[in-house]
Amino acid sequence: MKKSTVAISLIMALALTACGSTAKAESVKNTETVSVTITESEEESADSSETESALETEADSEADSEAVSDMFTDRDMSAEYDESSSVKITLNGSSASCADSGVTIDGSTVTITAEGTYLISGTLEDGMIIVDADEAAKVQLVLDGANINSDSSAAIYVKSADKVFLTLADGSENTLSNGGSFTAIDENNIDAAVFSKEDITVNGSGSLTVNSPAGHGMVSKDDLKVTGGELTITAAGHGLSGKDSVRIADGDISITAGNDGIHAENEEDTEKGYIYICGGNIIIDSEDDALHSSLDVTIDGGSITASADDDGIHADNTVIVNDGVIDVENSYEGIEGLCIEINGGQIDVTASDDGLHAAGGNDGSGDDLDNGDGFGGDAGARVLRGQRARY
Repeated sequence: MKKSTVAISLIMALALTACGSTAKAESVKNTETVSVTITESEEESADSSETESALETEADSEADSEAVSDMFTDRDMSAEYDESSSVKITLNGSSASCADSGVTIDGSTVTITAEGTYLISGTLEDGMIIVDADEAAKVQLVLDGANINSDSSAAIYVKSADKVFLTLADGSENTLSNGGSFTAIDENNIDAAVFSKEDITVNGSGSLTVNSPAGHGMVSKDDLKVTGGELTITAAGHGLSGKDSVRIADGDISITAGNDGIHAENEEDTEKGYIYICGGNIIIDSEDDALHSSLDVTIDGGSITASADDDGIHADNTVIVNDGVIDVENSYEGIEGLCIEINGGQIDVTASDDGLHAAGGNDGSGDDLDNGDGFGGDAGARVLRGQRARY
């Protein structure tokens, strides 16, 4: 099977929108390499003034700031905590110690039952941290040299809370791992080294290694956010998984996954199950899709390098790229969605099938535009360069 390489460079506020079709190279067909550059025309460029450019830049900046504030709270973005008032939990191999009434310890199982900030350090060889607090409680777990392994469950299990912040202390190295099996401990299907029934945010500037040889890396049955830290995730299943969403604002993230690298899926609510990325440096090596969403994938910034056995970026609905650097080094289909909308950024795709594949819509022509030129679609729609067009 021949390989198609698609290089797309988008400058200024131009839009490429595909629904059920393909962006086509005008004079290149049936070649192994397709390079498409979409730029502003000379006429459009002549009409632009420095003042207009400045206004556009300011408007874009305000829009970006508004989008980030909609997706992340101030506390998501801040990794601050007061060490002097934090509850100290010390892990001692096969046991733990803590002198606070909001913490109960049963052998190597530490259960946090109250709102607050908890500073965790030391090693648990086979144990776990459970958060089982009031549904209105906000709990901050600060990992400062914490190494937690659970042979048969999650290293960290959020059973109940309003929201949990997993903060990586500055300069710290932390590890959370599962030993290779998951045994039920309650009615929840715990299947990740970090498993949360509630919203969970990873922030801070330390490092975290997550190993899950029998399941997923980090799972939230609500929203999963990353706003900082150095994360290295190796999982037999998905690397990062959020039922309602996965949102990334910053951080150095490296994922090796036996399934999807980043996965968001909600079968009950059709308005949830999306991926949003506006920053960070993300490297994914996955045996299925690198990014997979049951709704939309929106990329407003950051750097994504993906090698996938299936799709580089897959959305059941729409893939939207407004900014950022995307390099799909290996894939079956580079970017696939019901619609693909590219408004900015730099994209390089290597695919064994289509570089860009939009799977829905029709302009009525009935023509099959999948000519093996690096672009594909299931119906004969058009893409207008330099304009927005939805079909």
